[in-house]
Amino acid sequence: MLNGWVEITSGNETLKQTSIKNFNINEGEKHLESLMGKAKFFEVTRQFKLSLDVLTDITVMYKHFIPALIEKAKVISQHYSFNYSFKATNVCE
Repeated sequence: MLNGWVEITSGNETLKQTSIKNFNINEGEKHLESLMGKAKFFEVTRQFKLSLDVLTDITVMYKHFIPALIEKAKVISQHYSFNYSFKATNVCE
C-alpha cells in the first residue's frame, strides 16, 4: 500500500496511472488506508465523482475519521458548488 502512495505522489504520470493496483490488494476488505488511497487516485486522475463516492463510503464506515471529511470538503470545494462544500464542512464541527 505504501508503494501506491509513493507512486501517486510522484511526478511520473505513468506511475500515477498504475498506482491503483496497490490499493486493490484486499479488494473484499474495506481498509481505511486503502480506501483513502483510492480516493486520492480518483482525485489525481480527475475522476471526482468516484473520489466523492469513496470518501462518502469512508465517512459512513468510519464516522469519526475527520481527515476523510476534510478531503471530501476539499474535493467538493474545488470542483462543485461552494454551498455544498459548506454543508460538508459543517459535519466536522
